[in-house]
Amino acid sequence: MRGKKKIRLLSLGTGYNEDVDKKMSDGDQFTKSDSLSNVANSDFMMNYESITSDQVMKSLLSSSDYYRANIPTKATLDSTDEKDIKMMEQDGTKMYEQHKDQI
Repeated sequence: MRGKKKIRLLSLGTGYNEDVDKKMSDGDQFTKSDSLSNVANSDFMMNYESITSDQVMKSLLSSSDYYRANIPTKATLDSTDEKDIKMMEQDGTKMYEQHKDQI
């Protein structure tokens, strides 16, 4: 960022499902049908993209210029179900409370 105007970046995660993450990393629980399902594949790819992007930004910006906040959730991500929307709203409030000092 040599000679450019200094920026700060806040990356807000939409949550991640710990149950799916645990299942995908446990060879005894992860089955062939899991590997073929879109849920497992999309969760894996989303996690991969999220972690990779986070690492790239950490390498480009100092810790005072870049911060990522994320939270585990039981909500089905990208769902329009009322129950999931309420959970995501609650998770967003909880995430803000946990990270507000860094934000």
